[in-house]
Amino acid sequence: MKIQIGSSKVNFPMPAVLVTCQNENKLDIIAIAWASMISLNPPSLMVSFLKTRFSLSLIQKSGSFGLNVPCSRDVDKLNHCGIVSGLTHDKFIDVAYTPFYGELYPQTPLIKECPMNVLCKTVQSIEYEDRIILFGRVEEVFVDSEAVTESKQIDLEKIKPFVYWMSGGEYWDIGTRIGNVKRGKL
Repeated sequence: MKIQIGSSKVNFPMPAVLVTCQNENKLDIIAIAWASMISLNPPSLMVSFLKTRFSLSLIQKSGSFGLNVPCSRDVDKLNHCGIVSGLTHDKFIDVAYTPFYGELYPQTPLIKECPMNVLCKTVQSIEYEDRIILFGRVEEVFVDSEAVTESKQIDLEKIKPFVYWMSGGEYWDIGTRIGNVKRGKL
């Protein structure tokens, strides 16, 4: 038997990521759970921000951002970056993260301590209710060498990403592999 719980309870696990940005000399990090791949050709993703977020203003000025996948040991650092404003705090210093820069976008910081980093150019934005949804074209992906297999695949067990469960305000690790995609006709 199913029960109705209301439309505000729509919920599913969401990736916990850190979005980085910079405009002029101001760097910022924001914790985001509302991010997703939207295309493979070209590789693109979307990130949803509340309109009031300081980091959004930096991205809108610079036109690029980094999406950094932290490992589970950094859950407290991610949480800090989600509850403190970059307007009044230097979150790189607060959580002892080291910025690094790719060659394509030397004005967009990425986080050295995160095992995976995705450098994106903002290509479109949509205003929806209290949010701005940014669409970013993936320009480059950086992965710690020990987290890449011999066949150049990303080893999820070495990345150790985690998800945010909004219903309980909780972070969860992903767990174990339960199967593989089987391609073919249904």
